Order: sequence, then C-alpha cells, then structure tokens
Amino acid sequence: MVRPRIENVARDIVHASRTLRRNRTVTAVAVAILALGIGANTTIFRFVSALLLQPAPVEAPERLLQLWNVNRGARSPMERFVPLSYPAYAYYRDHAHGFTGLLAFDGDPATLSWMRGGRGEMVQAQFVSGNFFSVLGVRATLGTTALPADEGRGDATPTVVVSHRFWREQLGGEPTAVGSAIMLNGVAFTVAGVAPPGFTGLLAGLAPDVWAPLATTDAVRHEHGRLASRSTFWLMAVGRLAPRVTAPRAAAEVRVLARRVAAEDRLAPVPGAPPDVERGTFDAAVYPATLVPGPFRVYVGAFVGLLQAVVVMLLLIAGANAANLFLAQATTRRPEMALRSSLGATRARLVQLVLVETTLLGALAGIAGLLVARQTAPLLLRLVPPTLPLRLGLAMDWRVVAFASGTALLTGLLFGLGPALRATSDLAGILRLDAAGGRRGARLRNALVVTQIAMSLVLLVGGALCWQSLRRAQSADPGFDVRNRVAAELDLGSLGYTESAGRALQRRLMERVAALPGVRRASATQYLPLATTRMAAGVRADGTERQVQTFDVGPGYFATMGTPLLRGREFGASDDERSAPVVVVNEALARALWSDGDAVGRALTVDVGAGPASYQVIGVVTTGKYRSLGERPTPALFRAERQTYRARLTIVAEVAGVTPTAALGAIRREVAHLDPSLVLRTGTLEEHLGFALFPSRASGIALGAAGALGLVLALAGLAAVVAQSVAQRTREIGIRMALGADRRDILGHVVRDGARLLGAGVAVGVVAALGATRFLSGLLFGIGATDPRTFVGVVAGLVVTSLGACLLVARRATRIDPISAMRGD
Repeated sequence: MVRPRIENVARDIVHASRTLRRNRTVTAVAVAILALGIGANTTIFRFVSALLLQPAPVEAPERLLQLWNVNRGARSPMERFVPLSYPAYAYYRDHAHGFTGLLAFDGDPATLSWMRGGRGEMVQAQFVSGNFFSVLGVRATLGTTALPADEGRGDATPTVVVSHRFWREQLGGEPTAVGSAIMLNGVAFTVAGVAPPGFTGLLAGLAPDVWAPLATTDAVRHEHGRLASRSTFWLMAVGRLAPRVTAPRAAAEVRVLARRVAAEDRLAPVPGAPPDVERGTFDAAVYPATLVPGPFRVYVGAFVGLLQAVVVMLLLIAGANAANLFLAQATTRRPEMALRSSLGATRARLVQLVLVETTLLGALAGIAGLLVARQTAPLLLRLVPPTLPLRLGLAMDWRVVAFASGTALLTGLLFGLGPALRATSDLAGILRLDAAGGRRGARLRNALVVTQIAMSLVLLVGGALCWQSLRRAQSADPGFDVRNRVAAELDLGSLGYTESAGRALQRRLMERVAALPGVRRASATQYLPLATTRMAAGVRADGTERQVQTFDVGPGYFATMGTPLLRGREFGASDDERSAPVVVVNEALARALWSDGDAVGRALTVDVGAGPASYQVIGVVTTGKYRSLGERPTPALFRAERQTYRARLTIVAEVAGVTPTAALGAIRREVAHLDPSLVLRTGTLEEHLGFALFPSRASGIALGAAGALGLVLALAGLAAVVAQSVAQRTREIGIRMALGADRRDILGHVVRDGARLLGAGVAVGVVAALGATRFLSGLLFGIGATDPRTFVGVVAGLVVTSLGACLLVARRATRIDPISAMRGD
C-alpha cells in the first residue's frame, strides 16, 4: 500500500521536473518572485532566532533562571526590573538552596584600554563571578575557564578568560597566548584560557573580548566601593536549578530571601529614577535565562514581530502573483488533465500531480531565498549606527534552514492548491466547451489581484508614514547643530588619574584641540544630549522643586554646539573650581521655576552627591532635546565642567576647512601624544544623531522596501490579469470592433475591468491600513498613524501607477484585427 504511493510520488517528481524545464520562463519568474518573499522572511527570522529563539550556548540552558530585583514602586516596566547589588547577589548565592550555583555578571560591559605596541586599544570586558563558567558548564578551548573566587581580592596577578575571536584575531591564535600577560587599564592580568568558539556570554548583541573576575572591578575601573555598595545595582544574576527543583519552587524561595535583603537596602536609590521610585521596596522574580532578558523580551518581540509581519505580507503578495501564474498554466493544461481523467486518473491523483510541481517550485524558491537571506541580513546590520556597539551573531543554523524550508513547502502547497483544483475541476466541461469553468478561474485570479493591491497599499502607507516620520525627525531642532561637529569621548578615571592630574590633562588636551588647524571652536561635556547616559538632580528655587536632567559642560560649549543663548552669558575659562558656583538653565526650566522666565542673576539650589549646593544662574539657552527627539520640552540644567570635575569627558569641536574624519584623526594623535594608553570613542554629531533616528530609519527602510516590492508585484499581477482577459476575449473584442466600436471604446472597456479590481483592492486596503498602522504609533515622530494626507497621497499614487499599467497592457486590445479575431486565427 505504501510502496505504490511512494512510487507514484517519485514518478510525479520526475514529471514535475520535466514540466518545469519545459516552461523555463514561467519557472524562472515564479522562482524569482517567491524567492524574494521567502528570502525577506528568512532574513527577518534570522534576527528573531538570534534574539528570541536561540538558547544560551551553555550546558542545559533550560535549567538556568535569571534573578531580578522587582521595584514595586516603579511607574514603568523598564524601571520595574532592577539588577542586583553585589551584597545582595552574595546573599542569594549563599542562601538560595534551590540552585546548585548562582553566578553574576555586569550586564554593561566596560570599555577598557588594552596596551598593545605602546598604544591603547579598546576592548570590551565583562566582569563575572568566579563561578561564571563552571555554573554554565562552559569549558575552555585552551587553558582553563576557572577564575578567582569573588572574595579573592588579594591575588597578585589576577586571571582573565579571552573570547575565541579575540584570541584568534588579536592574540594571533597561538597556544602560547595562554599564560601570557595582558594589561587592562594599567592592571596586569594573566590569560588563563580561551572560551570556545561561538560563546559570547548570556546577552544577545554583546560579545565581550575578555571576562575578568568581579574581584578586580574596583582596581580596573579605578573606583572604590562598588563591590561593597548596597545601592549600586549593576549585576545580573543567573542560577542553575538543583536536581528535582522546579522554577516555581525556586521563585518562591528567592521571594522569601528578597524580604531579608530588602531589610538592608530597601532605601537604596535606583540610579536615574525619580525620588518616589527610589524609595520603593524590592521584591524578587525569576525568569528563564534567555539571551534577551525575560522582562524585556516583549519590547524586542514587538519590534521584530512588526518587521516579520511586514515581510509575511510581502510573501503573500509574491505568492498571489505566483498563484496567478500557476492559474494561467492550469487553464492551458485542462485538456491534458481531461485526457488523464478519461484514462482513469482520479481527481485526487491529478491534484497531487500539480501540487508536486508547485511544491518542487517552492523548494527551488526556498533555496534561492536562503541565498537572498544570507546576503541581506548583514546589509540590515549596517543600518545600526556606529554609536550602538551591537555584536549580533546571525547564524544560518538549523532553525533558519528549517524556517526557510517550511515556508517554501507551505508556499508551494498553499499557492498551488487553487491552481491544482482549477486545473482538475469539471473536466467534462472541456469537451462541452463550457465557459463556467473559465469564469470560475477568472474570479479566483481577480480575488488574488484584489488581495495583492490591498496588502501593497497597507505596506505603502506604513512605509510612507515611517519615511515622513524620519524626515520630520531629521528636520526637528534638537537644540544643537550637527553639521561639521565631531566628538571624542575619553575616560581618565579608568586609568587611575587623580582629580588634579585629570584636570591638568583635560585642560592641556582642550588647548591642543582648540589650536588644531580647521577647528573653529572646541569645548567639552560630560555626555552629549540624546545619549544613553543621563544624570539627574533635584532643583529648588522660590518654593518650586523640579527633577531635571543635568549636564556638566565646558567654556564655549553652547557656541560650539550651535545652541542659541537667549539671555545672559555662557561659561568662560574663569568659571573654575576657585570661582562662585554658576549654572546655565534652559528656557523650560526658567519658566518652571520663575513665572516670568527671567532667571539670570537668580539663585537656585541643586541636590548633588555631597548635599544641597547653591548656584547663581548666569544664562538661559533654548530648550533642546535631551532624551529623545519626540520628548516634550524638558527642563535641563548646565553646570560648569571646570567647577565639577568629571573623569569621563566628551570633547566636541566645530570644524571648517577640513573633513570631520581628518579632524578626528588629529584629535586622536593629540590624545596619543599626551597619554598613549588612553582610548577614544570618536564620531561625528551626525552619527550621534543617527542613534536617536535608528528606530525610524530601520522601520522606514523595511516598510518602504517591502511596499515598493509589493507595488511592483501587485502591478505585475494586475497587468497579467488584464492581459489574460484580453487574450481570452480576443474574439469578443473582434466582434465589437466589427460592429463599429472604435479603439477608444475598446481601450476604455478593458481599462474599466482593471479599474474595478483596483477599486476593490484600494477599498479593502484602506480599511486594513487604518487598523494596521496603529501598531506604528510608538515609532512615529510628528505624524499620526492615520494621517489623512499620507493615505490620500499613497492611494492617489497607487491608482495612477495601476491605471498606467492597465493602459499599457490594454493597448494590445486596440491592435486586434477584427477579421482574424472572428476567424479564430
């Protein structure tokens, strides 16, 4: 029973191969169309797999749980889940018996200076607990992954584990690298081992170069008290469940332990959170140890889910186009099917024959789609701005291949079923020259075209909204000028500079940068607006209190950044540690603290780390954008950088007569001259602004490209249906012309058929777009998700191009010779 079926399928495959070879043009077009859709879906799925599906590259990842502080007083989900302090981690590690081991690591890898060839190079280092690799079950390729215990802070020469990539690319891939010395931020380490290939830690998008012991964090960062502090929340904890212990049981245990921990640190502040959140009481929660932390998977999933939905629509458009090609083939093959039926073939057998052909064609498209995905995924990674240090491994693993194969199989079956049923329906009508079957086939083709037009309209509207959002965001005034501006960030604290030595080097460096050829102005800031770093403080004046974002900036900062000064003056070189404390406020803060907005000369109090301090306002600047381009006017306060020393500093310079690249090269040389061990993060302010524009740009490109491809496919489908209608009605058109219809009447009659399909597709598409674009609301800047101008513009463009395509094809009908048509020539 089984063997004959297998033999039938084998014969069908051979027959399908011959049929596809005979119709090379149709096969090539169908494969190309479907490959675009399958390739686009596979490309996005590579990101879905890397971010949401791929397990951590460790032993038994399903037995790992992340442990989080839960701040019950938080206002938003992003503030609700907080990392652990080291004392809290140590308590859980020693008292949580539901885990065989509890590891910890810094979720924000440090950028360190690695001395190589007399110059400092940038490396990413992640500080981890001594049991990090043993709990994960990760073994070294060379050497050992054993690190010193967390309390072993007196080791003369601490050890590190290096990544396989770092060992291969930076250490020459030599076995002798194990046991060699490596200098990080001036601290000597010994390379203990090399991590296995592909191991990048427990967070997607991060790929540390080295893993260093937690015990060395204070020495390497040149900080004090991070390990002892109960109010510094910086560690992510992951535990391996003990045998026969379930996740709910472990969660119940850590919640009990959390109450004991909270007794010690419930008043500890959460950095950057508003005061009422800082006073929250911590609970605890556990989540599966996924590469995107459990509490935040919903945000990542929403974004990649949106992109996946877009490319699924593109695949449906491509599939509908291919189905129309199959339908055209099915019509021509009905006599063949009638003959097979008369020879005893059942309808099920004939349907199987056609489905084998479309499935084989889908398989060819799947192979081509994998090649498309292999090339396009790296191109999408190039959209990531340089200021976002994302290292995402997009492996073409079994999940990706299985997804592409499954998509290809379903595509071949789904879009081949209609043509298969059409080719095998009412075969007796072939002998009766029954026209009903032809009408049924036409209705199916028309429905597919309407679907294509509707979905392409949805994609075009979404793309147009995102592009307009991007254009408005690019033209929005961030409060500073990005043209011809460069920035270079350095951290003196990481190399152990004292305050006096740091001040001296910073001032020498600023003098050298300001004197460089092509530099018009130069200044400094603790961090740039629209950066991920934020500092906040409470400000009080005349009985009014506000929580505001603060910046420490140098002399001439506002002129250098192109920020308009509305009143007063900005900081000068004389505003240093020996002069009276002064501040500049933005217009939003001036109006928030004083009803008349006249702040110059008035006093205010700022709650700083050492306690409240009084400042005099010397200037008011225009309100800019500090956290995001879409934020409402936000109060901000600027202090004199020379009055409040910061080891981390960003140099900004306005250049003229030289390229930004040349200016940055000159700045790097000046830094190397002063201290070769210093490392810099450099870039232009246009690149910095690109970080804020990234979501709009990525969604705009994805939706725009999908919409453009969808439009081309929809136009091709509409044109093909009109052309086939003309071909099938050649005799009718010939009779009309013989009875006196002129060419304009014939042209209008054919175009009206296409216009009816277009109208139906537009109507369905507008309704669908009104619902679908609401999911874009969070990505749009300065434009509504149902903006009427965008809808009208897209509909008008779609109608014009579609009618133009119909008109070009319909002209064929006007060239029909009536006599030849009526004779059936």
